[in-house]
Amino acid sequence: MNILYVQAGQAVGGSKESLYQILRSLPDEFARQVVLERGSDPGFNERARRYASAVHLLPLPTWQQYRRRTLAERARAPLADAWRLLRCALAAFKIARVIRQERIDLVHTNNSMSPSGALAARLTATPHIWHVRESIGKHKQYPLLLGNLALRLMRRWSDTVICNSDYTAEVFREMRIPVRVIPNGLDLADFAPDAGTPRELGSLADLPPGEKRVGMVGNLTIGKEKYEDVEKDIEILLKKSEALIMRLNQLVQKDAAVFEPLARAYRMPTITAQERAEKDKVMQESLIQATKVPLAVAECSLEGIRLLDQYARKGSRLAVSDAGVGVLLCKSAIQGSKLNVL
Repeated sequence: MNILYVQAGQAVGGSKESLYQILRSLPDEFARQVVLERGSDPGFNERARRYASAVHLLPLPTWQQYRRRTLAERARAPLADAWRLLRCALAAFKIARVIRQERIDLVHTNNSMSPSGALAARLTATPHIWHVRESIGKHKQYPLLLGNLALRLMRRWSDTVICNSDYTAEVFREMRIPVRVIPNGLDLADFAPDAGTPRELGSLADLPPGEKRVGMVGNLTIGKEKYEDVEKDIEILLKKSEALIMRLNQLVQKDAAVFEPLARAYRMPTITAQERAEKDKVMQESLIQATKVPLAVAECSLEGIRLLDQYARKGSRLAVSDAGVGVLLCKSAIQGSKLNVL
């Protein structure tokens, strides 16, 4: 199976990191190519090329609805928005050319910011998966140009819509649009029935033991005769480190999810005594939930310090300072979590 991943956005954020983990965790029987936005971060492009047979840099306009602050911006908005939608359609034709030339079997749009991958799949009658990682919808953090109609189009243009959490799936379920929730992963069983049992991609614990993994200190140690006695220990540390990184990525997304009920609680009316009492009750419940994420981040950061201590003791002497920098970053995360809670 030849899969084409479409990833909008120039900067490196949660969805791109998730895409990278999918690429590197994908079983060998799946070939993979990537469409990234022209002007995308060069460092990420190089990382993607390690695991993708081809990386195509194309324009990927978004259909996200921007907040217009000035009168002039609001006056230009209808024409500007129409032009962006047209550019999304034009980009779809370029992606469709890639699909035909590379004989793509499945298109996977890895976030909800651009419809071009889905349109290209529809133009070429290619199966399409839409992976929603953002809080979209008319009243969410990332409203789309066509409002809630965009959500119905997402379902119509896709064989499957996957959400990375119940929170991102909420708006679809309110509109009775069928979606599947797979936390930070992808089940390809429906599209590759001969590939064996369904796999949750991005599960770092199942990576082949010989594969190089993130972690500068560890990767500078593996394969060096001088550190042969500790190589197995470093392999274990690398595996633990990647599981920890995945956990922290999930907590970033969860932090946004738990903040939304708190934001709604702040907006509750307080005119009557009953309304004030109800708001206090909801606020307390929301605050308790909101504090759980930074506390979990602090726990993960403490675990990160423990791992970095072992890296510094057993890893390459050339990268001890990098382990020290990692400890400083973990300490900053702990302090930040403390400030969020207190």
